[in-house]
Amino acid sequence: MWQEFFMDRVNKNTLAKIFRYILALIYLVSAVLKLIDFEATAVMIKEIVQLDLLYVRTALLILILLEASVATALVLDLMKRFTRALLFALSGFFIIFNIALILNGFDNCGCYGASIKQSPNLSLIKNILIVLMTFMI
Repeated sequence: MWQEFFMDRVNKNTLAKIFRYILALIYLVSAVLKLIDFEATAVMIKEIVQLDLLYVRTALLILILLEASVATALVLDLMKRFTRALLFALSGFFIIFNIALILNGFDNCGCYGASIKQSPNLSLIKNILIVLMTFMI
């Protein structure tokens, strides 16, 4: 009896750890690629949101810092509740943002900066999977 309980617990912990590392990788790659070509990413996002470039740069810098912080917290297993809440908030924002991009006919969400082109449809699926993984960590 205790062996079944132990094995179920080990499998859940292992799966949660795998999901934490996958999520960390997604957010770290996203932050790094946005940072590598910061100006091109800012111009691309400016075309999407139709705001002044100064505001877009500021928001982009905050987003990069948030993504890098979430990735670090996931790898180091820090502030679990706050990290989960931030993951849900970011994913919720990105889901709404991707729906808006789909409805307005854009072909690149800017999720990985100007380096990697990803359709809003694929990004929407990715963000739904991120929410599901977040429930599991």
